[in-house]
Amino acid sequence: MPVRHCPHCRTSVVPGARFCAQCGEPLVAGARPASDWRVTGTGASVLGFFLIAGLAIWTGILSPAPPRPGPGAAAGPVGAPAAAVPEGHPQVPVELPADVKSFIADMQAKAQQAPKDVATWV
Repeated sequence: MPVRHCPHCRTSVVPGARFCAQCGEPLVAGARPASDWRVTGTGASVLGFFLIAGLAIWTGILSPAPPRPGPGAAAGPVGAPAAAVPEGHPQVPVELPADVKSFIADMQAKAQQAPKDVATWV
C-alpha cells in the first residue's frame, strides 16, 4: 500500500485516516481503496441463467391455469352461441310492466329537457 502524505504539511498519514494527525487538515477523499467486487462475464452469465430458469419455472409450474368447469357445467367454450330452440317451441314476447315503461319515459323526458345535467342521468 503506498504511503500517503498530507497535502498541507507533507507528513506521513495513517492509511484510512480522514484528517492529518500533525496539522488537523482534512485529507483528500479520493484515495479510498478500490472494491474487490465487479461484474464479470461469468457473473453476468450465471445471473442470466438463473433469471431464465426462474422465468421458465414460473411459466411452467406457477402460472395460473384457466379454471375448469365444475360438475354439471357446460363443457363448451366460453361465449358459445346458445343452443337452437327445438321445433314447436312457442315464441313468448317479453313485455315490460307499465310502471317500468312510465319510469323510462319520465327519465327520457327529463334527460331531453336538461341534457347537460349530470344528476338527471344518474
